[in-house]
Amino acid sequence: MSAGLVINNKSRPDIFSFHDYREFLVTWFNYIKTADDSKTLRAISRNADLSAGYLPLVLSGQRSLTLKSLKKLMPSLNLKRSEQSYLKLLVNLNEARSQEERSFALKQIQRFGSYKNRNSIELEVHKYLSRWYLVAIRELVSVSGFRWDAKWIQSKLKRHVPIIEIEKAMDFLGKHGFVAVSKFGVATVPNKKLNCEGGVFQLALADYHREMLMLASESIDKTEKDLRSLTGYTFAVNKDNIDDVKKILAEAQTKIVELEQKQKKANAVYHVEMSFFPLSEESNE
Repeated sequence: MSAGLVINNKSRPDIFSFHDYREFLVTWFNYIKTADDSKTLRAISRNADLSAGYLPLVLSGQRSLTLKSLKKLMPSLNLKRSEQSYLKLLVNLNEARSQEERSFALKQIQRFGSYKNRNSIELEVHKYLSRWYLVAIRELVSVSGFRWDAKWIQSKLKRHVPIIEIEKAMDFLGKHGFVAVSKFGVATVPNKKLNCEGGVFQLALADYHREMLMLASESIDKTEKDLRSLTGYTFAVNKDNIDDVKKILAEAQTKIVELEQKQKKANAVYHVEMSFFPLSEESNE
């Protein structure tokens, strides 16, 4: 810690509770300024040999923080070594250009013991959504004749999942309350709500949808036509109507949920995937 800078540890922001480096830096800069009024963004930028307007643009989301600039900035932040490593990974997570890069950065972040201690719910939901069969097994519990047995579950899943993975899935679902299992081995689905807001959850949802779309593709050849429905429509759309299309899809999903709630019993697990995405760049004319 730099000489002359006294910081109140009681109000010290915990970097391991952050998933967005911009949110952390805004909080951190405000924090160190309470200890020393001279620690303005302009002064910090000058000490880090960064242009005066760079950090405000980064914090507002108009510019990206490069690793080269972060290296210059680090000495002015007074962070511990582990916190510096975590911040670097946060930058990688937020600035990654591909889903694979983001997933890799997140896996590195999740190795920090301090992160695990402070983000148990995030880790739990991320793991649940990152493996399609965890969701499928949980929903399978509601099917008539369900048995809390790894071999039985394996026989019901459309894609092969090794017994050892199913056993791990059963352990995870029971341990974290996604499935309730009585002392007699009877499984039920408790009313457990998932909060999927925020960047980490969006990463998990991206993996989830990617896997489900892959399973949808496989169903073309592996599932009888009368047991599936794959429909699509390609059209030119005005950007002013994009929200209307999303609303129509949301209404359709709501009706499906209502149908699920009205039915008295189920005999299979299905997934409905609604996709709406561009096939061309937007015209400026």
